[in-house]
Amino acid sequence: MKQVILSLITGLLPVPEAAGEGFYRLLTGSYTGNIAATGIHAYTVDCVAGKAELLSSDGETVNPSYLSLSPDGRFLYAVSEHGAGSAVRAYAFDRAAGRLMPLNAVKTGGADPCYLSVTEKHVITADYSGGAISVFGRKTDGSLTDTLQVIHHTGKSVHPERQKTPHVHQTIFTPDGAFLAVNDLGTDRVTIYRYCPETADRSLTPVDSLTPKRGGGPRHLAFHPCPEQIIAAQRSPDFIPAYIACVLHELDGTVSTLAIDATGRLKLLHETSIVRRSDVQTGAADIRFSPDGRFLYASNRGTANDITCFAVESDGRLTLVQQITSAGVTPRNFALTPDGKYLFVANQQTDNIVVFARNAETGQLTSTGQEIRTKQPVCLLFF
Repeated sequence: MKQVILSLITGLLPVPEAAGEGFYRLLTGSYTGNIAATGIHAYTVDCVAGKAELLSSDGETVNPSYLSLSPDGRFLYAVSEHGAGSAVRAYAFDRAAGRLMPLNAVKTGGADPCYLSVTEKHVITADYSGGAISVFGRKTDGSLTDTLQVIHHTGKSVHPERQKTPHVHQTIFTPDGAFLAVNDLGTDRVTIYRYCPETADRSLTPVDSLTPKRGGGPRHLAFHPCPEQIIAAQRSPDFIPAYIACVLHELDGTVSTLAIDATGRLKLLHETSIVRRSDVQTGAADIRFSPDGRFLYASNRGTANDITCFAVESDGRLTLVQQITSAGVTPRNFALTPDGKYLFVANQQTDNIVVFARNAETGQLTSTGQEIRTKQPVCLLFF
């Protein structure tokens, strides 16, 4: 019988820092239509007891479809994906109570931001429809400056409908923060920018660019958390990797394994796919490594509605382990709990966040039968 995690309590009660095994704090972002609505929620989730408590909700933002915390966890930043009115919004965040306090909102340099990354000095958004990267400064109180730098991509690729213009889909930092990797679904390019935080209006400068797969549509990229063994296997006289990453392509489900060296140069290493059946339409979405780097997970929307698990081999190649239903429709974002014991999947069209248990030795997922019911969830962030 399906066990449903219900939102039992709404309030601003303090949350204990340590509440036992299977206890997590979760922020969710969602689509709200064209109005400001309660699109950001903070929960505590007890996977052992099978319940969730809603701590707070925010009604300030239109379509807060991606969220990111500041490095110290004191501030939350959310995109507002809203065409010409698109913005990024800053909040002070009371972690103990799970409460958000609005600070300010600033328009992005391009329409429909769908991803953002945060450093001590900046917030950087991927503006999908605008085909741009927007850089904002962070003030000492956590609020945002106007845009300090806007980079507009140019070009197109081979898909007749989805790749007529640039569509920047992700801005993600290398683990040491030295470079920013930018995926452009519209041009099929992955571009590496050097990050210079002390430069006021030109903190990003392009270093290298690569097309892993024409017509693939690079959407999300994940950096391997402990790539030393793969780096050793891929060293050559003319290329010594410093980072290993996997890129998921939305349009055809390709997964490309890339190496990046200490100067920001890119190299394509391997290629596989999450598409394992001929009878599904592909809409690949999110990609994540397990905390130990032994497994890689990817979500597929379209008509597939599944999560794929790969084992990561010593040379970076990926071997299929499992493909399992997402227990809903349109699994967009998903997140692994910090201890790696559970994987939560946000199913946008069926209004549910589904909880899977994860076997750390095999990588395989098992449904717990638990879910959180919430309207159009698309972003999950543990805090």
